[in-house]
Amino acid sequence: MSAAFGKHAAEVERYFAGMVRAFKVGNEYEHKTVLGDRSPADRRKLLEMATAAEEARRRFSALAKSEKGAVRRSLELLAVHAEHIRIIAEAHVAGIARNKSALKAMRAAYEKRLPAILREFGQWIDPLIAGPVQQAFSAAEKAAG
Repeated sequence: MSAAFGKHAAEVERYFAGMVRAFKVGNEYEHKTVLGDRSPADRRKLLEMATAAEEARRRFSALAKSEKGAVRRSLELLAVHAEHIRIIAEAHVAGIARNKSALKAMRAAYEKRLPAILREFGQWIDPLIAGPVQQAFSAAEKAAG
């Protein structure tokens, strides 16, 4: 981690550990995530996850500007990861709320943003990065009815 993130490695490890904790629900042996449920508690957890991911995106973007080389690029990529986590969480919240117009707007915004991500990070990111986000939109649209 320190080779990729330099002096920010511990913060990056906390980010990943926090996201893993945020996704999990139930007991360890159940292997359940917050994305599979539609309860009010899960909605709150998804909103918290979206907020934490957006804060992480901003933080890693800001840290990237203060770095150079591989550390800068790694932090920029991590900011894109956090952006994707936020979008996934928000899509599920919109699905729980049965808000089809919000989902449509989110999907359109992401489809507009994705080419910029691929242009900026094409050397490091495969177009398959869109898969989890597109799956979240599909699941949320199904939940919205």
